[in-house]
Amino acid sequence: MDAGQACGAVDDTAFGGEICEVRESEPTSPCSGICTINPVRDLCGGCLRTLDEIAAWSSASAARKRAILAEVARRQSESVRSI
Repeated sequence: MDAGQACGAVDDTAFGGEICEVRESEPTSPCSGICTINPVRDLCGGCLRTLDEIAAWSSASAARKRAILAEVARRQSESVRSI
């Protein structure tokens, strides 16, 4: 079985007794280990997530994690433009 697949036994010899479905991989946390909250922007200085996003990460769906990462990317691009 490849990474990102979930397999289960089924009653179907055409599939060798197993059906595998490909699942999207879990996004990796953007945490950099530099955990300092900027009180003005209310963001972590290391990963640019809000406290709510940080708290929700461990139980968030893969889709929600990708949405958080998209917000982080948007914040990063805004930070670069403001320099």
